[in-house]
Amino acid sequence: MPTDPTVRNARVTSVTWQSESSALKAIRTAVFIEEQGVPVADEWDQLDAISWHYLAFNAEDQPIGCGRLTPQGQISRMAVLHLYRGQGVGQALIAAILEFSRPNFARLHLHAQL
Repeated sequence: MPTDPTVRNARVTSVTWQSESSALKAIRTAVFIEEQGVPVADEWDQLDAISWHYLAFNAEDQPIGCGRLTPQGQISRMAVLHLYRGQGVGQALIAAILEFSRPNFARLHLHAQL
């Protein structure tokens, strides 16, 4: 993936697992499986196919981050590629998820690492 470490914001769009699973898998594999050592069997679950997914893109239109909102209102699987952390990508993902969820959910909860 080309890198642009000067990015200060990201374009975020909602996507489906069916249409963008390769980009979603690439980001989550890099962050969770390779960097953090999460077992492969723990990363993928049945919720992927039925959840709302969000992808963040850099100025070159390369996917650099992702997040997921489950039907139960759980925000999870938030991941940003290493070179883009600390630049507002995660904040842009959360903002997009919250914008979608406000009219659709009375309550949300975040599954996140400290």
